[in-house]
Amino acid sequence: MYSVTLQEAEGHLGELAKRVTSGESVVIHCQDGSQLKLVVEKPAKRVSGERVFGRYEGQGWMSDDFDDELPESFWLSDSNT
Repeated sequence: MYSVTLQEAEGHLGELAKRVTSGESVVIHCQDGSQLKLVVEKPAKRVSGERVFGRYEGQGWMSDDFDDELPESFWLSDSNT
C-alpha cells in the first residue's frame, strides 16, 4: 500500500493514478484525520437490446386501494408484531 499526505498528493495525481491502475493500493491522508482511498472504477455494463415501449405491459398491477389512506392501526401498531 502506498500512503501519502494530501499535500504530497496534490502535485502527483498522474503518478498516483498509474500506481492505482497497475493494481497498487493508494491511500491519501488528510489533515483532519480522514483517509481517501483511490480506486479504479470499472466502466458500467452497457445493456444490450432494443428498448421497446410496452414490452412489460400487463406484467405488473396496482391494487385498487393503493391511494387509500392507511388505517390508524397501521401507524399505531407495535413494531414487534
